[in-house]
Amino acid sequence: GAMLLVLVGKAGGDYLALRQARYRPATIKSEAFVLRRFVANVGDLQVRNLTPEHVERWFASILAPHTDRAGVARPAVQPSSHNFYRARLKGFFGFCSKRGWTRADLLTDTPPMTVTRRERQQPSPSPLWAVLDNAAEPRDRALPAGAMHTGPGPTGTASPTVSDPNPPAPNPRVGRGPRRG
Repeated sequence: GAMLLVLVGKAGGDYLALRQARYRPATIKSEAFVLRRFVANVGDLQVRNLTPEHVERWFASILAPHTDRAGVARPAVQPSSHNFYRARLKGFFGFCSKRGWTRADLLTDTPPMTVTRRERQQPSPSPLWAVLDNAAEPRDRALPAGAMHTGPGPTGTASPTVSDPNPPAPNPRVGRGPRRG
C-alpha cells in the first residue's frame, strides 16, 4: 500500500500524545525538546521523504559548535548527549515505521558514540583519617565521616542543605512485624 503523507511535526505530536499516557512529564518534555530541535533543523518534511542523510546531517550539525534558534552560540554536544538524542529519535522513527510512514532505517548512518568514563578518585585511607583526626570538634567530623561511609561522589557533599534545623525525632521502629505495645 501507499505510504501516508504525514509531516514530521504532526508525527512527532502523535508520538508524544501516545507516550504521555505511559511516561512522566519530564520524559515527554525531553523527547519534545529533541523532536522540536530536529524538525527546526531538518524542516517539517513528509516522514516518507526523510532519509538517513537528513538524520546524519542533523547529528553532524550538533556535534560541531553551533547557534541555536534563539541565536545563542552553543558548544558541540557531548557523546552522551548524542546518544541520548539518538535514543529519543530511534523511538520516534520506530513509531513512524510501525505506522508505515517510512521504510528507511533512518539511523543507519548515525551509530552511537563511545562515551569516555572519568575514573573516580578514591584516596587511600590515611588522608581520610587525617581529615577526621584534625577536626577540632566531634561535630566537625560528621560531614566528612558521612561522606566517607556513604560514598556520595564528588558533588554529593559539595553543598549540603538542611531543610529543618530541628528535624523530628527518628522513628525507632525497625522491622516489618505488627506494632506491639
